[in-house]
Amino acid sequence: MNDEPFNQTVTNYFKNDYRERGKIKWQGYFLSDHTLSLNHDSNDRHQVTKKLPRMPLDAIKIMLRRASVNYNQVIVQQDYQDTTDHMLTNVTGLVAGFS
Repeated sequence: MNDEPFNQTVTNYFKNDYRERGKIKWQGYFLSDHTLSLNHDSNDRHQVTKKLPRMPLDAIKIMLRRASVNYNQVIVQQDYQDTTDHMLTNVTGLVAGFS
């Protein structure tokens, strides 16, 4: 039997013989929820928002009043483009109030 202490043997093993498999080692720990979430986030980042037609202010006010009273969702798009000339992501939700 070898006279080296156990700790020395373990240390030598990790210094000289052990090969870390890196990312491959941890792939089995990803849950299906994680994978689905990562794919969803990737799709959101690569989605290009199309420019909606411009609405007159009076039509916007009427639509927001109706949505607020009837608890309907609306889609709001800012008239702003990022540095790559893509529109910002649309905001969808209920109207709590407006001015």
